[in-house]
Amino acid sequence: MNGISAKKNQSGVLFANDGLTNQAEKNNMANRRMFSKTITNSSRFLMMPDTSRLLYYDLGMNADDDGFCEHFTVMRMSGAKPDDLKVLQA
Repeated sequence: MNGISAKKNQSGVLFANDGLTNQAEKNNMANRRMFSKTITNSSRFLMMPDTSRLLYYDLGMNADDDGFCEHFTVMRMSGAKPDDLKVLQA
């Protein structure tokens, strides 16, 4: 096998798939983030101040694929205070 297969896209159009992800697909995946409903619907999370919850989402949206980001930069963007980060760490 040469590693090339045929697949249909969402419109039903047949296209060749060589198994390699193109740059547009990589960029699209890098912009996707998912948050667990188990966390965001929990009473502990919902009882947090709005600013702490916003910081949680902003940190998640700015994290790299391994979950790391510069918290100071995100806090400045969202207007969060150090106490908001402490609430998330507790």
